[in-house]
Amino acid sequence: MNVDLHSFNFGGEDSDAEGNTCLSWRLDPEKSLSDYKITIITTTPTATLDEQEVVVVDHESEGKGQPSGDNAPLKIQKVYYVHKHVLAVGPRRSQYFARLFRSGIEVAEHTSDTSSIELEPSAAKLFPKMLDFMYSWHNEKFVVTPKDAVVMRYLASYFGVKALYTDVGDFIRQDLTQRPTNAPFYVADAILYQDEKVLEVAKSLCAQEFNKIKPEVMAELPLQFFRDMLSSPNLIREENSDILSRHVAAICRNHAGEIDHS
Repeated sequence: MNVDLHSFNFGGEDSDAEGNTCLSWRLDPEKSLSDYKITIITTTPTATLDEQEVVVVDHESEGKGQPSGDNAPLKIQKVYYVHKHVLAVGPRRSQYFARLFRSGIEVAEHTSDTSSIELEPSAAKLFPKMLDFMYSWHNEKFVVTPKDAVVMRYLASYFGVKALYTDVGDFIRQDLTQRPTNAPFYVADAILYQDEKVLEVAKSLCAQEFNKIKPEVMAELPLQFFRDMLSSPNLIREENSDILSRHVAAICRNHAGEIDHS
C-alpha cells in the first residue's frame, strides 16, 4: 500500500538553504531577526580597515598630548548584530549580558538595544571567536591555541562566560603540562591582561625549561619578565650557563633600545 502524505506546503516560497542555516551573528541581521547590537571599540596602529569597521573621531583626545598625524593610532568600532536569547540563556550564556537584560534599573542599553564596549586590540580581534563559541552547540569542539588562550580567558572572565572560561582553563592546563616549552607564548598577554595565575605558572615553567626553549622564542619575552625569571629558584644557573649566555645575547639583541635607555 502506498501511503501518500503529501509534501510540506505552508504557502508561498521558503528556501531550504535558509531553513537549514543555523542561527549565527554572522547572518544578515534582517534575516536572522537580530534584536541587539554590540559595538566594540578599539585602536589600531594602521589605517587598514575591513569593510565593517568605522573610524571613530575622538574629539576629547584632540589637543591633549595624544599622538596625531599619520602615526597616530586610529580608534575604530565594529558592530555585531546578535540575539539576546543567545547571549543570556543556555550553558554558554554571558552572565554580563544576562544581568544587563534582566536588570530592572533603567540604563541606556535598554533604550538603544546597543552595548558599546572598549577593548584592547587583541581582545577586540578575538571577540568574534567568543561569539562563535556562544552560538555553537555545547558539545561542539572549540579550538584554542597557546597564542590566543590568555585573551580568550580574559574575554570569558570579562563577559562572564563560564563555559568558555572552563574550556580555556582546561586547555591551558593540558598544554602547559604536556608542552611546558610553550610557556613563553602566554607571557605577554598575561602581563597585558594582568592574569597573575597564568603569569606565575609561565614564569616558573620558563625557568624550569630554560635549556629547552629556543633563544628566538626566549628573545620575545618582555625584558623585565626575563630579568625577574633569572632570579627564579627554578633556574639552575650552574647547569645552564652556556644556554643562559645565548638567551641573554638574544634578549639583548631584541631589546637593544630598551637596554640602551635603562
